[in-house]
Amino acid sequence: MITVSTVLPMINRAHVLYLYFPAIFVGLLFAVVVVKLNLHDIILVIILGLFLLTAQASGNVRTREDWLANAKYEKRAWDDIGKIAAPMPGTTIYIKDLGDKEYTPFFYGDGAVCKLLYDDASLKIQILRDNDWNEIAYSEPYIVWEYCDGQIKEIERNNNSVLMIEEIYQYAQEDGSLLLGIVPNRISDPMKIYVNEFRTKAVIGETFISAQIPAEIIEGKEAVALRLEDAWGLGEEYVMAIENR
Repeated sequence: MITVSTVLPMINRAHVLYLYFPAIFVGLLFAVVVVKLNLHDIILVIILGLFLLTAQASGNVRTREDWLANAKYEKRAWDDIGKIAAPMPGTTIYIKDLGDKEYTPFFYGDGAVCKLLYDDASLKIQILRDNDWNEIAYSEPYIVWEYCDGQIKEIERNNNSVLMIEEIYQYAQEDGSLLLGIVPNRISDPMKIYVNEFRTKAVIGETFISAQIPAEIIEGKEAVALRLEDAWGLGEEYVMAIENR
């Protein structure tokens, strides 16, 4: 009973649970000491234990209140971010932290909450403190947010990033069509592919997009002009020489 009693005051939090096993040995040591005490000493030990238990309980209450307060800041931040239009893939989000609190919604993972809410792992998050607001050169494309008094608002946005085709892989088909694997500098869903101004269906993958060009579009041609389009505009033209013809 004594060995178990040492873990009963522990709160249900992950970093505290690691103490469960060591606490058993503390309880065993405590049991060895108790059996050698007389009745008067045992009463003193019980009083001391009750005092420590009361202090522990009050500490747990304060911890709970702190986490509830942090949760309110988190919820407000989530609501504010949800009102801000999603950035294009690869955007750097610069967050000017104007608050005076040690804990902010961006405390863990330096703003990983933004990647979670926008469902975009390509986003880069950078927290700006007072001393580096005017020293940093923003990397395009970027968005600048301001976090103050528990609220987030957008103060600047730059989408100057041209959609470009970086690599193309061609696979000739038996029916004369051409299957393409296209690696652009950014990927979003949906995307469109234009072949000599003819729009063809695109299949969006994690690291590339694919499309099939009908035989009649490339028949008799040595090259075609390709362009991609996403929600942020029409991309740069890419002239592709047709292979295996």
